[in-house]
Order: sequence, then structure tokens, then C-alpha cells
Amino acid sequence: MACYAERRRRLIAQLSDLPVILANGWERLRNPSNTFNFRGESHVIYLAGQLPPGAFLTLHNGEVRIYLEPVSVEDAVWSGPGESWSVLANLHEASLHPLSELSEYIAAVGAEKWASLPVQDPRAQNYLCQLLKRTPDCHGDERDRRLAEALVECRLINDNFSIGELRSAGYLSVEAHLAGMRAIRAGKDECDVLAAMMRVLNRAGASVSFAPIITMSGERLHQPHVGGTLQDGALLLIDFGAENAAGWAGDITNTWPVAGKFTREQRAVFDIVTKAYHECVAMLKPGVRYLDVHMRAAEILTAGLMDLGILRGTVSELIERDAHAFFFPHGIGHLMGLDVHDMEDLGDIAGYQKGRARSKRFGLNCLRLDRDLREGMVLTIEPGLYFIPELLDDPQIRSSYSDCIDWEKVELYRGVRGIRFERDHLITAGGSECLTPGLPADAAEIEALMAQR
Repeated sequence: MACYAERRRRLIAQLSDLPVILANGWERLRNPSNTFNFRGESHVIYLAGQLPPGAFLTLHNGEVRIYLEPVSVEDAVWSGPGESWSVLANLHEASLHPLSELSEYIAAVGAEKWASLPVQDPRAQNYLCQLLKRTPDCHGDERDRRLAEALVECRLINDNFSIGELRSAGYLSVEAHLAGMRAIRAGKDECDVLAAMMRVLNRAGASVSFAPIITMSGERLHQPHVGGTLQDGALLLIDFGAENAAGWAGDITNTWPVAGKFTREQRAVFDIVTKAYHECVAMLKPGVRYLDVHMRAAEILTAGLMDLGILRGTVSELIERDAHAFFFPHGIGHLMGLDVHDMEDLGDIAGYQKGRARSKRFGLNCLRLDRDLREGMVLTIEPGLYFIPELLDDPQIRSSYSDCIDWEKVELYRGVRGIRFERDHLITAGGSECLTPGLPADAAEIEALMAQR
């Protein structure tokens, strides 16, 4: 718990005498007697660890307070009494108080003085706004922005404790991907692969860091449906990450050939994608601008598509016209930590360095991160190439880009559908460390590993 106390001291040092209140959220109802699995707010987890549903954390004048709803007799009958407040107080180095006393404390300090952040749970958001005498959509004033910027500065650079947790989540993610690979067989179901991966997480008391993507429709960037029958000759794209018991995320994407071997077209596209991955990773070190990493990926992917005869022209001209983005419409990666897209609830305050703004250009507008890299940051590198019908069959696109896209060559590779390759990286003093090691990183290694299934 000393780590949490140090994080709070770092945050308070940036905020001077600004009082802070953060909501942990309540359990969300599926129906009156059933709730969804509870997961607290990441900012609260970062500063205090796992707190019960309905908790509020306050920081003011060097004092840490946690406000809780006392466990009712009915709750104790169904779910147990929970930890005693004295144990929780010692554990969190905080004073514990009934939630019913929170409004009085807020008012005594002055409701207009507090800084807070929006919370995803609507009930907690409404309660917080009532306490602070605000409308539900009024977060974002100068006090809240100061708090958001201070939290970003703290969470961007991972301490040793969080790096250890991210390694743990990364290793679990690797183990799950290997289990999923071993479950791939033509005629089986995508759900069989998911079940094998979830078994790894369940045995470790972990969960998923986002809704798993396990699909033969790799051209669908966030395919939400799992359940297709695995087909010989198809590729299975698996974008899956573990969230360990402490709440930290992993995020890996592999694209496996169901038959264990790539077709010629699949191998050609896969080799372009992994070349982009390796060259981008080689760029990672403190001081490098993440946008430059993205643009290097764009250059490699564009050159690869030119080698296949799909694109015509020069690399620079094609990128200037965003022709590559019809095949690579997303950014090269994102921050990662307690959330798989870490601190994205704060918008571009987290992802974009001061003085930089998200581009409106097609392809670049999906870049989630544009900061100069710093030691201790954790992020993903995830190039991909996709053959998306909604883009490639658009009459206006086909007409406007007929001079630089060979539509007949596109048809030769349309069956590849989509390939993505993703790993998690910690920025170190001299480069980067892969937090998700132990998985094959080129086509020959994948085929050799799958032959051992």
C-alpha cells in the first residue's frame, strides 16, 4: 500500500490545496436482483487499489478519506460481511466514514472548491454532481482540468509496481493466446477458441481487459461477434487481452492460419505487417514522437502494397493522398495501463501532448496517441492491413483513386480479409521492453509452432 500512498503524494504535490473527490461507481443492474460484475474506476484503483462498490475517495489538506455504504444485514446474508472498516482503514492508510456523511463534508469545505472527474456509472455521476451542486454534464472546468492533467502526468510514467502488474497481465495474455492457438482446428467454433483462452484467465482469477475479438472476419476492426465455424484456408484474427486481479491490462493481436500454413497471398500480406511491426519497435526510445512511429508504419505498409501491385505511385504521394489508409485506417497503437486504452475517459488530454491536436485526415484521425515517448510509458504497436468492402467497393473511392489503386490486384487479395499484429511495449532508457514475450513474430515461426498442436 506504500505505492498507493506515494501516488497520492505525487498527485497532491501537483494540485497544491485543491480538494479532490473521485467516485468508484456502483454495481450496475441487469435486473432488480442481478448485477453485472463490478469493476471500480481506474483512477480510484490507481490511487487506492480495489475499493467496494459505492465508495468515494477524497484528498484534502493531506487527509485521505474513504466514504462507504455500511454493509446491511441483507447484504451480509447474501454476500458476506466484507472486511471490517478498521482493517480497510489500516490497509488504505485512510479514515473511513459512512457515505451518509459525505454531503456534509463536501459542504463544509465548499462544494464549489472541489475538483472531480466524470465517472462512467450514471448513478455515481448523478450523485457526484448533486454533491458538488453541478449539472450532470458540467465536468471540465479549470479545477477538473487541473486534476485530469495531474493524473495523466502521474499515470503516464509507470512506477515499478505498475510495471510489474503490466508484466503479469502481459504474461497471462501470452498464455491465453497460446491456449487459443492450440484450440484452432477446422470445423471447430470460434467459441471453442475463446473458451480455451478464458480458462487460462479464470484459473488465474483474472478477466478480459476488453471484449475479445476472435474472428475470421479480420477486416472488421472490432468484430463483436464470436461463433463462426473455423474454415480451412481462413485466417483467424484474435485480439485478446487479460486484466489481472489488480486491474491492469494486456493487449495482444495474433492472426493465425486455421490450417497451420499461410496461403501465398496471406503470407505476402502478413510479411508486410510484421515488417512494419519490427521496424516500428526498433524506433521506440525516449524522445521519439509517436506520430513518427505511426508514419513509419504507413511508409512500410504503403511500400509493401506497392510491391504487391495494389498501389501505384510514390510512397510519399500515396500517403499524402491517404491512399494507404483504405487498407490501414487505424493508428499504430495506444497507451496501456489500468485500461486497455489507458485514460481514454479523459479524451485527448491523455493521448495528445500539449500543443498537439488530433488530425482530421482519414486514417490519422484514429491515432490515439501523439506524445514524445518517455521512459516508463507503456503502449502498443499494432500495424495491420485490411480489405474492407465498405471502403474498397465505394464508387466514389474507386473513381477518385483509380489512378493509384489497381482494383484488379485488390481482388486477388480480398480473400485475405484482414491481418493485424500487436504487442505491448514498455519504453526504457535505451529503447523498449516487450511486455508480451514468448509468441512467434514471423510467419515461419507461426507455422512451426502450429505444426506442434
